This record gives sequence, C-alpha cells and structure tokens, in this order.
Amino acid sequence: FNRNLDGISFQVLNPTLQNPFNDVNNDAVVMRIDDRNFSALLTSNIQTGAQGRLINEETQKINTQIMQAPYYGVGAGTGEIGLFLIGVDPETVIISGSSDESATNGGSRDPFRRYMRQYSVKWNETYVNGSIRIIYDGNAYSIDSLGVGN
Repeated sequence: FNRNLDGISFQVLNPTLQNPFNDVNNDAVVMRIDDRNFSALLTSNIQTGAQGRLINEETQKINTQIMQAPYYGVGAGTGEIGLFLIGVDPETVIISGSSDESATNGGSRDPFRRYMRQYSVKWNETYVNGSIRIIYDGNAYSIDSLGVGN
C-alpha cells in the first residue's frame, strides 16, 4: 500500500498479504511516512518475527529519522531490538504506552534503553513527557512535549 497526500508519502511495510504471521502483534501495521527530507517509521506492536522480516526484506525502507518503538519498547517486543535499531538507525525513538513495566504488561524497557544509549539514539517517553507533536518545516524537525494529559 502506497499513497501520496499533498506531497507526503505513506507506505505500509507490514503486514504482507503473501506471508502473514497469523499473529496479532507481528501482523500489526507498520507504516513509513516521508515528507521531503524527513521520514518516520510507525511500528505498532511488532515483535521479533516482523522485525526480522523488515530487516531482511525492507532494509532500505526502514531507515528513518524517527521511529515509534515497537511493542511500546517493553521486553515482550524487543527480543531482537538491537538488530532492528541498527537497521532503522533512527535519530530519535518515541516510546508510547503505559509506565507499567511489570511482567504482565510486557516487562522492563531497560534492555531497550541500554541499546539506545549504546547506539546514541535519543528517546522520548510519552508516559513521562506527555503527548508529543513532531513538526517538520521542510528543513528540520522538532519534537515538542505537550505535557501529560494533553
């Protein structure tokens, strides 16, 4: 699926109709958004299976400046997150979801945070900083925190 709207390109990279995982998380929608010299990757709840497929089959398409963390950045969705971070090579990762890192909610984000520190990737946690707004003016992007509850 590929659509252009007022010069902005929207491309769905996952799921594939040919080889679905038949898994609610790995078949989640992954979308790349491009606007001139800016790109973002929205990864939904994909886990190791879809992350591996994207690394192997969509190598050029996953490299973006901003990435929304797969599976909220919690342990259950980050088994191969180091490889995925290398493939995407984002400048900034947006981590959304609950601040609850209990085992029943997917586990700790600490391994994900360690990888981001290791690869010098900045991150923004919406459950800490509140809703965010990404603004791109044709030259540079900025990320504004709108505060908790907005």
